[in-house]
Amino acid sequence: WFVAGRSYDLGHMKFATTAKLLEKHHYAMAYIVFVSFCVGYAVIAGALVSMICPMAAGSGISEVKTYLNGVSIHGLLDCKTLFCKLVGITFTIASGIIAGKEGPFIHAGAIVGSGLSRS
Repeated sequence: WFVAGRSYDLGHMKFATTAKLLEKHHYAMAYIVFVSFCVGYAVIAGALVSMICPMAAGSGISEVKTYLNGVSIHGLLDCKTLFCKLVGITFTIASGIIAGKEGPFIHAGAIVGSGLSRS
């Protein structure tokens, strides 16, 4: 719900802004704005993962499989990882990068399941 809704909103903002510029025949500016939105969203997702929570990088499937095989990975099932994973995939999808939601949702589900079983 969160990821799909917010990535749709961010994408709609990107396309609506570009469409307004195209209607006014500002083609070069529309291109620059569109590329800036795409790059900006990708930079936000990348900065979030690289600076705040590196454990949220990638799909998370291999890390979850490793954990299920008995290897403890520090920070794999933290709430901070869940937040960065969900916000990161939201901005990644909104930027237009070809990435699926399935892998990150497997990791997010493992974090939620781990949290529920601990409480």
